[in-house]
Amino acid sequence: MKWAHRLLGILLVLLAGGALTRILLPAMQGGEYWSAFVSDFAGNRHGVMAYGLVLVVLVVAYIATSFGRGPSSQYLSYESKQGNISISLKALQDFLGHLKSEFPSILTLTPKVSARDEALDVILRVRVKAGAPIPEISRMLQERARSTIQEKVGISDIRDVEVKVEEIVRDKDSLASRSPETKPKPPLAGETP
Repeated sequence: MKWAHRLLGILLVLLAGGALTRILLPAMQGGEYWSAFVSDFAGNRHGVMAYGLVLVVLVVAYIATSFGRGPSSQYLSYESKQGNISISLKALQDFLGHLKSEFPSILTLTPKVSARDEALDVILRVRVKAGAPIPEISRMLQERARSTIQEKVGISDIRDVEVKVEEIVRDKDSLASRSPETKPKPPLAGETP
């Protein structure tokens, strides 16, 4: 669909440029050139209508091809030795979501996969436990996501795997042990409780 959109864009530029040149040159020269152009223009009504109709059809087609293809654009397709394979981006996201079980310090993992120019961009949004080594976990998660996609799914063109730590969550136990206890102070000498 992209190639059709680009081709229509090139045709529109060429046809509009040609029409502008055809109109502007006699207008700038003025005098008898302009009079000849106007009389030629008036005498060739059917040709002008056909030209205008072609431009309108090309503009409509150009606009129609600029919109996404809807649900079918939510699939990543690639060729293998056995034939074409199409994988839903949602299925790939669900598949990557199972990586959470391999990392005990990750509380939630929400993958977002997008395909641009036949390459994947992966964003992994995570909530981690407090005290976890975030740089190490992020690096390991990136490597694991990349290798899982390459080995298990068969997609080798992965542009970026980004880990976004959305929240660092403290354990309820660690909060209780770290918060200062509020015990009543004993009364000072000579005071009554």
